[in-house]
Amino acid sequence: MVTQTIEDVYNQRNQAAIAFAKLAGTFAWCKVGTGLDSVSPMSKVLYVELPTGEQLSWHLTEEQYAQVEHFPVFEGKFDGTHLARDTDWADLV
Repeated sequence: MVTQTIEDVYNQRNQAAIAFAKLAGTFAWCKVGTGLDSVSPMSKVLYVELPTGEQLSWHLTEEQYAQVEHFPVFEGKFDGTHLARDTDWADLV
């Protein structure tokens, strides 16, 4: 039995989010960008705005952020939802 730490799980989730954002941005399916967390300005955030208007966001480590730091700055603001924590957002794409 393989035991994963919570850090392993978050890393895998964030790698999937980064791959999705890169693909969505490449084909202009969604607006993608990066920004700082308004509550914790040292936290880097990856944002994806779906064509339906819903927003997804993920906090990234410095190492993960390096993979997307070339993305534009996200023009919007955090909408207060945590849709990216739920797997149902994939039905919106």
